[in-house]
Amino acid sequence: THAPGVLRWVGGDVEGMPDQAQGHKEAGLDAVAALELIVEVAKREQGAQLLSANSIMTFLRQGRLHTRVTRPDAHQLRYYVASGAARHRNRWHQVWCHALQTSHVLTVQLSHQDSHMSELVAFAVTYTDRLTRVLTVTCDLYRDSSVSTDAYATHGEQGSGGFVMGMRPHGLSPNELIDAELGRVPSLAVLEEARQWSALLLRLAHRLNVWAPHVPLLSRVVVELVPEVVGSLTYILNLWGSDTSAFERRLQPVSEQEKQQARTVFDPSTSEQR
Repeated sequence: THAPGVLRWVGGDVEGMPDQAQGHKEAGLDAVAALELIVEVAKREQGAQLLSANSIMTFLRQGRLHTRVTRPDAHQLRYYVASGAARHRNRWHQVWCHALQTSHVLTVQLSHQDSHMSELVAFAVTYTDRLTRVLTVTCDLYRDSSVSTDAYATHGEQGSGGFVMGMRPHGLSPNELIDAELGRVPSLAVLEEARQWSALLLRLAHRLNVWAPHVPLLSRVVVELVPEVVGSLTYILNLWGSDTSAFERRLQPVSEQEKQQARTVFDPSTSEQR
């Protein structure tokens, strides 16, 4: 019975929050909490049906969160945000990834319903430009995987957007950090979003013959990019398990949290924590 109010939280609408939450400087935290609750509800078919009845997919496609995600370049949703010289994950990008997870969990429960699958197609079409950019950047990891690890370690390798994938003692340059903020280059934040998109699009692929003739651009993305993205994610996961130094060179930490995790994971003296 409280679903509509909770959905307003997801867009950062403080006017829709209880009195004690109004004026909260970290509205993104409230949006994350709301989506975590929604995901738990959606894991049961009865809950998924309730959310569907409250038009959650339409909300995610047309609500205030949609406005945050689709703003033009100068105001686009950034993957990381700067705070002085430091970078942190953008809370609203984390909210967006939770929204994608919500869509996937709903689809797991409601994929037998034509109405929900139509909503999912409409959702993907709305964000086709974004998902294409995210998946294309992710594919760069796989396309560049033929370059030897030694080459990265010794010289670095020029990637898309001027991103140098080699290890450097002083980390990423200011221009490279901006590229990472804007999602122009592979990063852990980009991979998180790509993973969520891949899960959704693989669900859609089961009915490709039904909807593909109506949205050929999205169909090409599913057929051409998704398999390569899955290969990229598998590739980087294998690096994590077999060669953590190569993993760090391929995905240098951007946020302060990532840097702290990298120091813990990749420090030889703490290698048993891997």
